[in-house]
Amino acid sequence: MKQSNELFLLIKSMTRNEKGYFKKFASVNSKKGEGNYLRLFDCIDEMEEYDEKLIKKKFAKEKFIAQLNVTKLYLQRMIIKSLRNYYSENDPDIERLSAMIEITLLIKKQMYDSALRIIEKMKPIAIEYETHINSLFLSQVEYQIYLRKGMYKEILETGADRLANEKKVLREYENLCEFRNVQGRIMSYTQMEGHKQNESLQEINRTLELPLLKDEKNSLSFKALTHRLEILNKCYLKLGEREKALDTARNMRAAFKNNPERIKTLPYNYFVALNSLANRCLASGMHQEVLEYSQDMIDLVNDKTVALSDSQRFEMSAQVYEKRCIVYGRTGEYEKGIEYSKLSKQLIDTRPMRSEFTVTYLYFTSVCYFGMRDYNSALNFINEAINGPYADIRKDIIFCMHMLNIMVHFDLGNYSLLKRLITMARNYVLKHKFTTLDTEDLFKGINDMVKHASDGNTALLHGATQYLQAIAPNFDFLDIDPLLMWLSRHER
Repeated sequence: MKQSNELFLLIKSMTRNEKGYFKKFASVNSKKGEGNYLRLFDCIDEMEEYDEKLIKKKFAKEKFIAQLNVTKLYLQRMIIKSLRNYYSENDPDIERLSAMIEITLLIKKQMYDSALRIIEKMKPIAIEYETHINSLFLSQVEYQIYLRKGMYKEILETGADRLANEKKVLREYENLCEFRNVQGRIMSYTQMEGHKQNESLQEINRTLELPLLKDEKNSLSFKALTHRLEILNKCYLKLGEREKALDTARNMRAAFKNNPERIKTLPYNYFVALNSLANRCLASGMHQEVLEYSQDMIDLVNDKTVALSDSQRFEMSAQVYEKRCIVYGRTGEYEKGIEYSKLSKQLIDTRPMRSEFTVTYLYFTSVCYFGMRDYNSALNFINEAINGPYADIRKDIIFCMHMLNIMVHFDLGNYSLLKRLITMARNYVLKHKFTTLDTEDLFKGINDMVKHASDGNTALLHGATQYLQAIAPNFDFLDIDPLLMWLSRHER
């Protein structure tokens, strides 16, 4: 039976300040004789990998070890309570949720006037941040208080406006849910498949025909507007219409620039807009613009006046480091790329990361090491990606890893191994249905290069490299910069 490591991951995700706060919280809130929880916390915190056998061995003489699962669950709940307290005044999402809890508790204690004061404070915040559920909650509990206090005159005076406002909020929320549903489907295709074109193109084309996307006026809130643009961006990118994708990315950023107050209230959405634009600029080789937008992104991360959680700032920093690693990998400044790759690694080691980010980190780090001709380091990252648990994540990047694997072993002169590696890459293409492009031309060119290199025929090798250089731009799912760099090494 596989041992659960959820508690381990939770502890490892905590910052130094969070851990310090937890220890103070636990010491105050634990009953006499419950110090075992802190000892267990410290034991797990010291581990590099979760090892339950080690815990049982270390605490073999302790009574709590007989019910280790119960103790772990209690410790996990205590950590969550401490984090809730820790962030109750400096995380905007938890602040709003804490206000809802406070209102509920005040109503239970019949402290109606105190609850109404919090409601009045939270109403404009809910509208400003477009948190529709919060708006509806506040409206409903305010109505309940009016009933309990016998404020019938106020019910009569505010009833019509309350109903109209609730209907408006419901319409906006339903509209936002519709956009989120479409966005979720399109993003899932992109993150699973990457930018390769296959049978999902029918779904993409059907999405573009949805009435919801036809007119900007169909977006009933600012969040819905940004979701609409992001959906269009992903669809155009999947279809290979890069100029349209770039235009929608620019429009996303412009929407925030035209509504600067939204940068303060919806900073993560603004980050998504900047990140999308940086990605489109990467695809178009506009590297200086990528660096400029990445600086805007890091400025946003460091702006303590905007409503961002620590986890969001963490993710945003990781995305910035990734962008810079990619840029320097493509401009041949490989050592700079490795610097930012190492910064990404520091983040990955401290908190769980989304699989698609890990895949891109592994790939572009291997590209930088390949560019530096540090083949052993490149192969470590390549093998981790190809053999890791990423079968359904960014299939286009995993294929690029297969190609990079071939290039590395070609440079190492491992010609006997290359036949098997090329077969693996071809099988990957067939398995994952890269159906709209004829990849056989690509594999033919590579096979010819291997044959001529192993035969020592430099003239024919030069011809094979020229052939591949000519057809490389035809493959939209292929990151051609490393391929072209590799081919240039073997032109003569």
